[in-house]
Amino acid sequence: MNHFLHDAVRNFYKNIDSKNIRVIIVSARNGILPEVGEELGEFALQYVRKSGIEVITNTKAVDAGEDHVLLSDNTIIPCATLVWAGGVIVDPLISSLKCEHGGSGRVVVDQLSQTQRISQHICAWRLCTFDRSSQ
Repeated sequence: MNHFLHDAVRNFYKNIDSKNIRVIIVSARNGILPEVGEELGEFALQYVRKSGIEVITNTKAVDAGEDHVLLSDNTIIPCATLVWAGGVIVDPLISSLKCEHGGSGRVVVDQLSQTQRISQHICAWRLCTFDRSSQ
């Protein structure tokens, strides 16, 4: 998104100063993309920072108004456009399953998306799972 915005301003919206574009990722965790593993997540974090994206970790967006976002540490980020891509918790139905759960309540599975305590006839959806073999 950051590259797209800067390219669009440079090529099509020459009246907008690209210095006024600010892309910020707010992560409640100590990094980004925990589902890809620590090493790749750290690589991604460094890449987005090198690309000019600000990353705020260990903080949540708790409120948003028409011209701002309020963070859990009481920081107010002024904004004109907010793109929300949140939602990192598992549905309560998944959390209620009687099986082992990993990060964020996801079902722990093997590389075949199977868990040891649920029937082999159930294949877990990847967004609801935590693949222990990927660690």
